[in-house]
Amino acid sequence: MTFNQSHSSRSRPSSDFQPQPKLPAGYLQRGYFDDKGNLLPQVIQEWAKAVADGLSNSKPIMTTSQLRGAFFSEVRRLEKKLNVTKDFDALRPELLKLSVYAADRKKKKKIPILFEEFINANLRWASRGEKDFREGFVNHFECVVGYYPEVRGI
Repeated sequence: MTFNQSHSSRSRPSSDFQPQPKLPAGYLQRGYFDDKGNLLPQVIQEWAKAVADGLSNSKPIMTTSQLRGAFFSEVRRLEKKLNVTKDFDALRPELLKLSVYAADRKKKKKIPILFEEFINANLRWASRGEKDFREGFVNHFECVVGYYPEVRGI
C-alpha cells in the first residue's frame, strides 16, 4: 500500500494558525497601584488598550454584548451593591464567581482564552479589598470596554 502524500506538506504550518494574543508583559505583577497608593497609568491606558486589542483579535470572537452585557454589567451591579451594603467581605464570593462564569463560557467556546486569563488575573487583586475592586478593577475594566471596538455576534 502506498500513500501519495508529500512529506513537505506535513512539515508546513497551517496558514490558518494564528497565535492567540496574551496579556501584556508585566501585567498586574504588582497590582493596580504604585507605592504611594496611586492608580498606575498603565491600568487605564496601555494595559487596557492592549487587553482590548488582544480580545478583539482572539478566537472565538468576543462580542461587545458579552463583554459589556454579561461581564462588565455584572461588575457594575456588584459595585452598586457595595454602595448599598458597604460590606466588601460579603460581596467577595459573588465577585469571585466571575471566574466560574468565564471558565464556563470558555469551555463552551463562547469567549477567548485571553478573557478568562484577564478575569483571573484581575480577581487575584480585585478580591483583596474594596479599593482594589473599585479603584483598580472597575476602572481598568471600564477602560478595556471603552477601548474595545464594536464587535457584534452572529
